[in-house]
Amino acid sequence: MTDNLADPSAPAAAGKPSSPPRPPLAPALERYQQALDGLADTPATLLPALLARDQVEAAMKQSGSLPAEQAQQMLALDRRLRKQVTGPALADLSDGRRTFHPPEAYWWWFLDQAEEKRREERDLIWVLLTGTLMALTIPLALEILRRLWVGAPDAVSIFGTLLTVLLTASPLTKRGRELAQWLLKRVPSLKPRFHAQAMAAMAFIAFVTVLVAWLLLPRLAVWYNNRGYDAVRSGNLTDAQRDFQRAVALDADMAVGYYHLGDVYEEIAQPDEALAWYQRALEHDLNLGAAYNNLGRLYILRGKPEPAVQILQAGLRRTSGEAGTDLATRYRLLSNLGWAYYALEQPARAQDVLEQAVALEGKLDAALMSAVPHYYLALAYEMLEQPEAAIQQWEDSLRYLDSDDPDQVSWDETIHTHLAELREEKP
Repeated sequence: MTDNLADPSAPAAAGKPSSPPRPPLAPALERYQQALDGLADTPATLLPALLARDQVEAAMKQSGSLPAEQAQQMLALDRRLRKQVTGPALADLSDGRRTFHPPEAYWWWFLDQAEEKRREERDLIWVLLTGTLMALTIPLALEILRRLWVGAPDAVSIFGTLLTVLLTASPLTKRGRELAQWLLKRVPSLKPRFHAQAMAAMAFIAFVTVLVAWLLLPRLAVWYNNRGYDAVRSGNLTDAQRDFQRAVALDADMAVGYYHLGDVYEEIAQPDEALAWYQRALEHDLNLGAAYNNLGRLYILRGKPEPAVQILQAGLRRTSGEAGTDLATRYRLLSNLGWAYYALEQPARAQDVLEQAVALEGKLDAALMSAVPHYYLALAYEMLEQPEAAIQQWEDSLRYLDSDDPDQVSWDETIHTHLAELREEKP
């Protein structure tokens, strides 16, 4: 049956009919998948995956068309690559680019840059927070240092400004972030994804620490002021001066510190400096009666009784004299005001305020009483031709005379001279 015979010119069949040749993309995708199956967090396993992806790209260009099934497979594998590749595996990716020179379109060779960009975007809020905290912390810390360092040169402020700009900008610059990353890598058990949070946490701790120190400065100023006062009582004016200067440096509003500095400068015979510190004390506290008193007295000693009267009257308006130190201050203000009126040759006014001062002595401790109101009241009485009253005040001034007071050094002889003359004139 010739109809069933095969064509002798046809090739003999060998088993099953042969399948058509596979497109080049299919084996490339399989090799890509195998490379991903063996991918770990090491650079050595990443290179085969990248080269396999290169082959996929080349096969896709050779095929000319991309079936939907293979396109979906390729997208899934690419997602796996992006997901599986982490920091350690990306460490040497830049070296691979220098060796193989991939085109910029081959994104898989630039996964480290994409990861860095994502990390920067994710960490931006932490970086901004770190920069803000440093911008607040550094100037505050430098100001604390400046206040603690009494007599610091002006260069410290300039250096502080430059340092603030430099360190504040560092977290926001690539070089600054690289330096921070390098330091944080040296911290044991700190994972890279937490570096930005760690920087912000350290900046926050530094800010809180410096802020607490700033809030404690007024208390430290009080401590230095008290220590300076103790040094004055022990006669150590050098230590007292340094402590009071540090007190007002730590708390610029501490009026009593300025006042004590004025006292020290008076003790060391620098009236110009004393005058300036008393004025600064009043700039910070208009109710500091003791500063009015000492300032007015210095003006009298300088031969300027008219401004002294204004200063002392201002002090009296702010001093009630009800009790304690307030009463003693009013006593001194009245005494020096009477002295100023006497210097202006106004004995009636001098008599009035000095008699008010003497009347307060019944409420004062004996240690607080002074020869000043009695001395100038006696002089006023003499100008008003009241010798009997003058004799009584000269005698009282002898009782309270302070030989250690430089203002009263020559008074003893003057008092005895006036008493002798007045007693001779008595009938």
